[in-house]
Amino acid sequence: MHSCKLSKTTSGSYLILNNLLMEKKMSYGPEAKLWRDVRKALKNVHAVRIEHRYLPGIPDVNCCYKGVEFWLELKVSKGNYIGLSKFQKAFINERTKHGGKVFVLARPLTGSVIKVFDSATLDLDPKSRNPVMEIDQPYDFTKLLELAAGAGSEDAA
Repeated sequence: MHSCKLSKTTSGSYLILNNLLMEKKMSYGPEAKLWRDVRKALKNVHAVRIEHRYLPGIPDVNCCYKGVEFWLELKVSKGNYIGLSKFQKAFINERTKHGGKVFVLARPLTGSVIKVFDSATLDLDPKSRNPVMEIDQPYDFTKLLELAAGAGSEDAA
């Protein structure tokens, strides 16, 4: 059993933090490694990892860059198939319909190239998905940030 830490916030409310469980969840696994690589490359971006099992479909990372908010769904695939749940598809469709931006970042389990799929052009049929860009190591997300901010960004990553 993992120990929970009870801590008081500045507003006076209490939060139960399961430090051991969160640390373990964020430290291991291929998606956690992808998140570490993406976070390291997203300089000058306010990026928050979202971990919420009660709200299925919410993308993994909420980002804000130069006043523009966008979401990242992180996927590690064993082959060419990038599995999106029905909840993820619904979120992506709804957010895009209202002018929001969602990008799916997919990396194969045994590779280093990250394929970027834009929700504006993402066909949710797994057989017809084409990335808008591919990013290899050392990861430079300048073009992704320009796309997210509406192109023409100068000091991206």
